[in-house]
Amino acid sequence: MPSRSDLSPRAMREFLDHVNLVDVISEPRISFRVSLQGAQSRGVFGHMAKQRLGDILPPFFEKRWTESFEVPRSSETPVRLTTRASTFGRKWLGCEALLAPLGDGPNYVTTIFWVFASWRIEEAVGASAEAP
Repeated sequence: MPSRSDLSPRAMREFLDHVNLVDVISEPRISFRVSLQGAQSRGVFGHMAKQRLGDILPPFFEKRWTESFEVPRSSETPVRLTTRASTFGRKWLGCEALLAPLGDGPNYVTTIFWVFASWRIEEAVGASAEAP
């Protein structure tokens, strides 16, 4: 499993606005804190950097987000998620995310590498509806 120090911002230059890092906090129980937030996710979810999910999300959403980050943490494998979201009055955004574990040793995930992209579904639906 790669470590956080293996990441190279220069190598990710083309998609750096989509990159987020989520720290795994193991005490007193497993929780997650967004330590680095790219512009793409900040534009959709608002400012989350340097905050634990439980401090910024209502319980229902915290549970869903925690479950999503728990999959790559516990399985130690990357996960691709696709979903729809509605935030800040933006209805029906299409979203895709890559969640990949990073660790400082074997069998110990310390960070989740989260690459996030979103788009308006209405635009895609409207365009295809108008096509012959």
